[in-house]
Amino acid sequence: MGFLDKLKSVKNFVTGGGATVTVEVTDAGRGAAFPVTVRATVADAAMKVGRVYVIVKAEEEIDVRARVRESDGDSEHHHVRHDEDTFKTEVDIAAGESLEAGQSYEWTGEIELPDDALPTYLGRNCRHRWYVQGALDVTGNDPDSGWIEFHVS
Repeated sequence: MGFLDKLKSVKNFVTGGGATVTVEVTDAGRGAAFPVTVRATVADAAMKVGRVYVIVKAEEEIDVRARVRESDGDSEHHHVRHDEDTFKTEVDIAAGESLEAGQSYEWTGEIELPDDALPTYLGRNCRHRWYVQGALDVTGNDPDSGWIEFHVS
């Protein structure tokens, strides 16, 4: 391994740039398992992966326009906002393995949300959204897909 290869390894360790990761969810619902697929393309150096996993979370966002009446009779409008996580879990999709440089890989697993989880809804003042993130557990910063929004019925 040359000096530049060592620098690339250090960069990937810090940034999670050792692989490009995507995640796909289909037919998501509450109370029944649904498939999730994680895909990864390894960059220019082989890597040892401890596990392939996904994080699933749900967020409720409230944004209400409020009018505040001041003592002099004037009124002012502003927005009252609040965000809150309503659900979060981490699910292992596959056990660890060694991944070769320049190769693409795919793993499929299942996620099951509780029956009483809130579905996706987009109202006038309130929204409830679901997100998933696929990732590879490696030494340093884990390469991940970023948060991807998906629909839950």
